[in-house]
Amino acid sequence: MQNKLEQVEVLLIISDFSLTEEGGVGDSSVSTLYEPRLIDKCLEEISWLLSPNVVVAYGNNPKSVGEELLKKWSKRFKRLQYLSVDECKSINDILRQVEDRQLLKTDFLFVYNCATFCSVNLESWIEDFRALRKQNKNAVATLIYSEIDVDVSSNNSLICYRTCTKKLVNYNLIEGSKGRRYLQTKKDIFLIETTFRTDLFPLNIFICALDFIGHFAGNYDFNCVDNIILDILSNEEVIGQEIYLNILEKNKIENLEEFEK
Repeated sequence: MQNKLEQVEVLLIISDFSLTEEGGVGDSSVSTLYEPRLIDKCLEEISWLLSPNVVVAYGNNPKSVGEELLKKWSKRFKRLQYLSVDECKSINDILRQVEDRQLLKTDFLFVYNCATFCSVNLESWIEDFRALRKQNKNAVATLIYSEIDVDVSSNNSLICYRTCTKKLVNYNLIEGSKGRRYLQTKKDIFLIETTFRTDLFPLNIFICALDFIGHFAGNYDFNCVDNIILDILSNEEVIGQEIYLNILEKNKIENLEEFEK
């Protein structure tokens, strides 16, 4: 029987932006370093999705790294491509190249952390996203988060979403002034039942429609995925795009410590 997920493409980014000024996915992200054992494990997991197209993108790594990977893994995939971006300062540079070269053609799984990807099962969430897209073409991405134990007083990240649908409505930092903390948000955020969370950790895994990556094409100031998310939320009514969440329960990430060693 044909695998229901085989039409979902995959974009795996392997880069270290820790030494650059711009950074990567976000300030709280864990950049994926080039560690052969971890990359191999990630590609092994991806191979089970039977994706028609897998793109592995490198920033600031020798082209020989990608060539060796292609030689080792190409037989496991219907199509395996690699992209090497020289003088890469941020994830912006990679995503712009992916967009310009049209390496992706349809809905895709965007992975920026091999360790977390190898530790969770995304099949049901991929199916949920495709079902959501059939009902709502405005849905351009689902962000994957995990619950964590956190001291609320020390956590400046606040995620707000509609309680019933998990549609993202606010995504920013809580700002502080003179011992007080406050939130900048839209006036209508309280008109519909909304959940506010400070105990969520981004896994740097996204399930996306092709429209999502297109935001980098004309926005040269964008340096991280956070820029796309904030831009969509700020202009939701104009561009007609929406973002949703999936949340992994606390302690459901298996063997993460082992992968990150």
